[in-house]
Amino acid sequence: MDLDKKIAIKERLIAQVGREDAEKIWARAKENLRKIETRYPDISKAERMHAEVIFPSAAIQMAVKEIKNGPDAGFKNVFYPRKKGEYKMDIVQCPYNRYFTELGTPELTKIFCINDECTYGDIPGLEF
Repeated sequence: MDLDKKIAIKERLIAQVGREDAEKIWARAKENLRKIETRYPDISKAERMHAEVIFPSAAIQMAVKEIKNGPDAGFKNVFYPRKKGEYKMDIVQCPYNRYFTELGTPELTKIFCINDECTYGDIPGLEF
């Protein structure tokens, strides 16, 4: 699978975040896609048709979240010691909470938190 075939998505990304950040995200997305393809080497021909949409989309989304949720994006996390089969952290500062609160609409924060749960809540072993 080749992300370079997704030119329209890359152009939209450039328009949204600027060329420099878009290039960082795109490079990370390519790494993510290689890892995803390695994880699923034996996909049937019938499934591959769908995977060619699913895998690049997931790789790009993962890259956006990795880049945009960096320390300069307004998030602060507390990480706990790792235990076997467990990864635990608390988000103690979030730009959604900050700006919605400052704008007098803190109740909207929950919508964005629930969105993460809906998006990632079916990942085995992940709890919110």
